[in-house]
Amino acid sequence: PRHIFTMPTTQRKFKACPSAGLEKRTRGAAKLRKNEHQRQLEKKRHTVTEPVEGPVSPRTICENIKATAPPSIHGRWISQLRTTLSAEDNHEAVCTVVQSGVIGFLINFLTSEEDCCEAAMCLSNLAASEHGVEAVVEGSGVPAVVLVLRQTNNDNLKEELIWVLGNVAADGRQSCDHVVTFGGLEELLTQGRAQNLGQSTQRQLVWALSNICQNSDKEKISEAASDGLVSGLGGLLVSDDLELVTDSAWGIAGLCEQCQPFCVAQLVQHEVIDKLLRLISFNWAPLQTASLAAVHNLLQSGNVTPEVLQALERLSLVPKVNQILRDCTNPDQLKSGCVILTEWMSLLTQAREHQKQNQSNSPLVTNGVTSPLTGLNQTPIVLFPLVSNHFNQVKIKAGLAASQWIQCCSNCSQLEDMLEHKKGWVTLEKCLDSHDNRVIVCAVQALKHILSMGETTGLMQDEGDSAFGEVLRERFADKLAALHLKHEGGVAEICSELLGALEGEVGNCEPKSSDMR
Repeated sequence: PRHIFTMPTTQRKFKACPSAGLEKRTRGAAKLRKNEHQRQLEKKRHTVTEPVEGPVSPRTICENIKATAPPSIHGRWISQLRTTLSAEDNHEAVCTVVQSGVIGFLINFLTSEEDCCEAAMCLSNLAASEHGVEAVVEGSGVPAVVLVLRQTNNDNLKEELIWVLGNVAADGRQSCDHVVTFGGLEELLTQGRAQNLGQSTQRQLVWALSNICQNSDKEKISEAASDGLVSGLGGLLVSDDLELVTDSAWGIAGLCEQCQPFCVAQLVQHEVIDKLLRLISFNWAPLQTASLAAVHNLLQSGNVTPEVLQALERLSLVPKVNQILRDCTNPDQLKSGCVILTEWMSLLTQAREHQKQNQSNSPLVTNGVTSPLTGLNQTPIVLFPLVSNHFNQVKIKAGLAASQWIQCCSNCSQLEDMLEHKKGWVTLEKCLDSHDNRVIVCAVQALKHILSMGETTGLMQDEGDSAFGEVLRERFADKLAALHLKHEGGVAEICSELLGALEGEVGNCEPKSSDMR
């Protein structure tokens, strides 16, 4: 299963447009869990500190907006509705607005010269709630917003409309695909090519594009749109604005999830992988987390090409991840680093097996990269201690990575040193005590590889035992027998197979390829 990455939330202040009647508005962050991938995306709501003029109920405000009145009176009621929807606890107000049917009026006001910004702010606050975003989508709000965004020259209105699309895209796969279907992605990319974007608008734009990248069905993003996203977001990875860089990195991470082959080629063409590898060493946790997520999703995409692997090796991926695991305490970054190493070593293991079978369809075999890659000899030193981490998910990911390293190791003396002097045996014992079946299976496969290494290298003891056989029997036989009785299916089967090998009932115990990640 894919690791879950959490989109960071922030609070920011910026000056309001003159027509808003505010000195400042605060962007509050409201999270809404995605239905499909269980990842949290950022939704933003306008919040204000100004008091509401009098105890006017949301129902009264909506009735007055719907009533026929001069534009100046409309503007006062729309402004008051925006203030009401900006309250921290606005669920009741949102329900009242949805039931009143006033959303259609707000959409019509987007073309009003006086009230357009206030109406757009009301729609963005409605789209920040689960109930409100459904009404905005069902009321044809998205195509209307895209049309006005395409036609307007009002920079303040553009920013508010981008905000609406960003909140709709953050709601979930269905709402995000709705934005893509009605031309929201293409229009946002068009706006991004403008030369005179202000910093606030550019931040809004990148945030909205990042939500689309993370939440959309990648098959619905055309090759041309994908190239625009990769080149645009990739180009911002060298910006001096950390907020822009972080949102851009999350956007790239979203694109890399279920990455299409043409998208992988675009990442190489626009040198995005090089930029990401430089950012994972940046000493700021939010940016490191986003960059690690992008590399992780790319390696798990199933479309890794030789060019990608060459770039990752050339830029010293493994040493950089080792350094993060050594110095970092953030659980999200630790999990990401462990998964990256697991994926990388799994590719190396597969390449060796393909080479044994005289197959050349592995990217690593194609490039002749079948020896231990840079930094892997230091990986156990940072991985083994993480198996005792107090965060359960970190323990699981570290256990999988540690077991994968053992299966990847082809140097018997190096393996013996890591097992005897770097707490390798203790690490495997802890993996077998895990409550996660994936960790148990991967650890048993690692034990099978250890037994095989002793046999195939000719390191035999006097009794005909392999070099590691006696240690394995002494330290793990009882534990394997207990696991065989406790579990059913794959865990029991693989434990039984290894027990048979230790008792001499199985001749050669060749390690099987593992896709347990």
